[in-house]
Amino acid sequence: MTLAHFVHELWRRLPARQRRTAYAWLSAAVAPRPDPSAPAKAGPPWIVAGVLRSPSGLGQTARLALASLRDHGPGAAAIDLTSALMQPASLPELDAADCPLGPGTILLYVTPPNMPRALAAIGRKRLKGKRLVAVWVWELERLPDSWVEQARFVHEIAAPTHFAAEAIARSTGRQVRRLRYPLALEPSLERQQPVGPFKIGFAFDIASTEARKNPWDLIQAFEAAFGLKDDVLLSIKTRSADYDRQAWEHLQSRISAMGARAELFCEDWSRERTLAWMASLDLYASLHRSEGFGLTLAEAMHQGVPVLATNWSATAEFVDAQVGFPVPYVLVPVEDRQQRHDVEEGRWAQPEVAAAAEILRKCYVNRGTLAAIGLAGRRRIEDEFSASGFISDLGVLSGAHPQRSE
Repeated sequence: MTLAHFVHELWRRLPARQRRTAYAWLSAAVAPRPDPSAPAKAGPPWIVAGVLRSPSGLGQTARLALASLRDHGPGAAAIDLTSALMQPASLPELDAADCPLGPGTILLYVTPPNMPRALAAIGRKRLKGKRLVAVWVWELERLPDSWVEQARFVHEIAAPTHFAAEAIARSTGRQVRRLRYPLALEPSLERQQPVGPFKIGFAFDIASTEARKNPWDLIQAFEAAFGLKDDVLLSIKTRSADYDRQAWEHLQSRISAMGARAELFCEDWSRERTLAWMASLDLYASLHRSEGFGLTLAEAMHQGVPVLATNWSATAEFVDAQVGFPVPYVLVPVEDRQQRHDVEEGRWAQPEVAAAAEILRKCYVNRGTLAAIGLAGRRRIEDEFSASGFISDLGVLSGAHPQRSE
């Protein structure tokens, strides 16, 4: 065993909370601080920095921001941090200019604890003269202390939803602007009336914690709704199995026990395959306990797929009875075995499984009527998360447009 391998194994055996604390402290010690000579307001030239070749949600939202600025705004340069942040670079390189030197604004699609490492990778030379705007998304009503501490590395923070913006502002005492994700920029597929088994889908990243994403209550609701019916299918897509082998093996066991009525995928797909999978669904269902945005829900809506979602946190801002199926809940204390959401007096939603099961049954019985709800959902996303809306929000950041009342 090499020394490097030995040290890596020791690191892996540390408790998760101690690893995160040590990582944040070590990276913060060498990270550049915000340039005090940077412009007082965000403005061009715009530079989008993030894990641009990663299939993660943060990677996708950074790519959409870059495409919006390129196709609908003043243009933008890019800084790809995929390798620097040790993310899988499974997507092709983007055709974008590198970060220019001198004044400008970096939109940093990176969240703690990776902020210092991202800034170190960008480098002092490119950071000089730049205003740094962190685009954060968080899932609870308050931030962890480590996030509050890392807010000092940027001039300004933005968030894609009111829920996330209010949580960040409440914890940091700073003004947080809303900067919506331009989801409607991605094309929506021509969707046919689904045939075959009634297909319910859900996608999540195990590294985002199985406790929060909560596939378990969805499986329970599915079983309660349909019993042993053989003309239904629960399709779950996940990633990051190695992050939590216990959660992955438990998920495998639960899905295997359901036989032909369930399927499980754990791999990174192309965007084309992911969207084709979504478009094949009768219903996208998420019984999450909390979301700072709910990217896959919004993506499914944009593909014209009806959605079912816990009626709390950020998803309640765009999923209502007109465009989907909100599920009632009660607020409970956070219990997260992975300790990613270790916030004092933190709380999140416990969805009502019986209510979710009843909604699933009704959707199954009324399968032929779901298309109209899916179409309404697509229109909601096109209205709320357009490229022009994103560019308008940037105008508010820069002071070019007055603050909107929303």
